[in-house]
Amino acid sequence: MVNVYKVTKTEIFCEDYSIKVNGNKAELNTARVSAHPLNRRWPGHQRGIEQTELVNFLSLAADEPITLEIEPKNSFESFTVRPRESLVNAKREGDKIIVNIDKAGYY
Repeated sequence: MVNVYKVTKTEIFCEDYSIKVNGNKAELNTARVSAHPLNRRWPGHQRGIEQTELVNFLSLAADEPITLEIEPKNSFESFTVRPRESLVNAKREGDKIIVNIDKAGYY
């Protein structure tokens, strides 16, 4: 069984890509994250909003293998599934990324 968790509606929204889970379209959550590739020691305050960017994320639970079909809104040259040591089977098919996940994890 696959359980895609409900989206928490907020005033911010990002539409970087769409995603299907086992062929069914899923709604994506949006979060604000650091826009810098490297983080720093806690300076005693949060980053200013000008140092952040919006990203999409999906939360789900499954007790069976799943296939994610990810379609970015913008063109891309390469992609990476993290953590790299997860050895998840992922491939590019045209403008889509197909990811097959057969074990629990945070990807």
